[in-house]
Amino acid sequence: MKKQMDKTKKKEKQMNKEKVKLNALWFIIWFVGMPFYTIGSIFEYTCLLLKSAFEQICNWPQIVEKALDEIDVRIDDIEKELVHYEDKLKGKVVYMPCDSVDLFGKGLPSNFWVYFHKNFERLGLKKIVATYFNEGGRSYKIEYSGGCDNDVLDYVKVVMDGDGDFRSEEVVSIMKKSDVVVTNPPFSLFREFFNQLVQLQKRFLILGSPNAVSYKDIFPLIKQEKVWCGVVFNKSTTFVLADGTTKDVQINWYTNLDHNKRWEDVVLYKKYNEEDYPKYDNYDAINVNKSKDVPMDYDGVMGVPITFLNKCNPKRFEIVGIMSRDKVDVFNKGYPKIDGKKKYARLLIKKL
Repeated sequence: MKKQMDKTKKKEKQMNKEKVKLNALWFIIWFVGMPFYTIGSIFEYTCLLLKSAFEQICNWPQIVEKALDEIDVRIDDIEKELVHYEDKLKGKVVYMPCDSVDLFGKGLPSNFWVYFHKNFERLGLKKIVATYFNEGGRSYKIEYSGGCDNDVLDYVKVVMDGDGDFRSEEVVSIMKKSDVVVTNPPFSLFREFFNQLVQLQKRFLILGSPNAVSYKDIFPLIKQEKVWCGVVFNKSTTFVLADGTTKDVQINWYTNLDHNKRWEDVVLYKKYNEEDYPKYDNYDAINVNKSKDVPMDYDGVMGVPITFLNKCNPKRFEIVGIMSRDKVDVFNKGYPKIDGKKKYARLLIKKL
């Protein structure tokens, strides 16, 4: 019996020693492997952050446009542009399909409505109409045909059947009955809004991103002189955000209403030479670094800054195309390159 107990104790001691060794082994494995596990976790987390950042960067134009959907234009900036079209508005029905008298839910009218309401009689308007998108609910239409111009809340309000989406049949019907559409459409839906106006053959004056100039469904109309840029072009404009703060944003006005700025003459004084005006590798045209440097004695195709659009007098220059993307098509001639190096996007013009 004693011998059996001794054997049992020895066995227990041996097992305890094995447990100690096993625990020591696991500690060594954990101690040695922990840094690698930590590094791996950090690496994995870093990769996720980079992936997220990359997606944000790739989608940045869309993110910015979406963020600018709920903004209002300062009335000073509206006046600076609208003053050039006053003779085009007399006796007209002006429709603002993206404007509200309850902007940001604060009971405030949009500044487009304020401008046209307060200047109704002076401009000789026939009627102003505004609608607004009310996500998840019924919207309304407001109309003003004269009365107390200074009271911007003097209007007739009609509850609509739908939510006021500019693509709805209800809004399209109102748009068809109007003479001129003036508004600040959602930047994220600019193309769709623009194309709808063109399809309905409406006269319009709208705000948009300067990048819209090179859109493949917009530039052809600019080239064909069916649409052009407004007086304020590629300028930093202050917008009012939903929280009451302001933000400076680069904008263009786009229109098919004529204005005197289109016909202003440009004084050219530079003379052409091969050194200052090299040719592109991928298209037969010379590069002009600045709008003011357009040579007066060159008759071929020239690549000028996109901002030359607001100086491109139709009687003096022909728009040949644009160089803003690598993919070549009828209107886009590829991205401009000189000696293998990419240059800035260019508008292609030729003197008449």
